[in-house]
Amino acid sequence: MKKFLLIIFALLNSYIFSSEVISKSSIQNLEFKPKFEELKFPIKGICKIELKIKNELIGYITFKEYDKKTDYFICKLYISTNSRGMGYGRILVNYVCDNLKQIADANRVILIPAPFEEIDGVERYIHDEKDFNTKQVLICELYSQLGFAAESIYMFKDLKKANDCEKIKSA
Repeated sequence: MKKFLLIIFALLNSYIFSSEVISKSSIQNLEFKPKFEELKFPIKGICKIELKIKNELIGYITFKEYDKKTDYFICKLYISTNSRGMGYGRILVNYVCDNLKQIADANRVILIPAPFEEIDGVERYIHDEKDFNTKQVLICELYSQLGFAAESIYMFKDLKKANDCEKIKSA
């Protein structure tokens, strides 16, 4: 059992880049639905990948093709309130970016860091300016730590260059 946990931890270690601690039992039970290998490319519409532990939804990320078949747009990243600050957002973002690079041969991932909350299963954007700004700073810090760079209101990650992002050119 210890070897099994070590193997799972080693596989997921590349998705955890912070000092947050996720318990060994949580790591063992992480489940992505659907798995990336189950997706069909090119993607039609918006794709949603959920992160679950023992069938409990921890969070999700949605993305779609953007402009070219080599650029993708992260629409939303959501982590349930009681699961925040434990590294699950990092796991989801890295899972999608790594797999888009390997499976879809993506060049870039682009996003607009707009915070929202889910209330009673309904996504609601934050209208309180102070709350919005506070959460947006936290979101931007997370994405910056994961290799995204800011350009205007967009953030993006160049998947073809290691730690070197190119700027999005205005149309």
